[in-house]
Amino acid sequence: MEGSIKGEHVVRLNVIHASAVGLGACAIAALVVPAVLLSGLGVPDSSVAIQGVIRLAGVLLLALASVLWSARFWLLSPLGASTLRTLAVIYGIGAVMLLAQQVAAGRILESTVPILYMSIVAFEYFLVAKRYSRRFNATA
Repeated sequence: MEGSIKGEHVVRLNVIHASAVGLGACAIAALVVPAVLLSGLGVPDSSVAIQGVIRLAGVLLLALASVLWSARFWLLSPLGASTLRTLAVIYGIGAVMLLAQQVAAGRILESTVPILYMSIVAFEYFLVAKRYSRRFNATA
């Protein structure tokens, strides 16, 4: 993932980097501005208790982002292919659930970016898992 061109250090970003950065951004939003995050998801008037739960989710998202970032090289090894497929399924289910929630709330246009982000990341995880499964002949 890292290379060197004429003495310069180059880092190529991939779906794992994008996922970790996206999770980190969501975590920071949940911790710093939970009311704004909830409003964007269709909950305009949130109580302090709901904001507290969102902040707790932000802490968990931050933990997940840091684990994903630290495991990025392992995930691109023969052992990581099945985990990449699992992440593709999780992101795909999350995108469908978010889309369904926003359709039910009548606010689909306001959440286009998170829905597209989750869908693209799910698709990219699927492609990376497929590529690494073929490269390492992993079927698990």
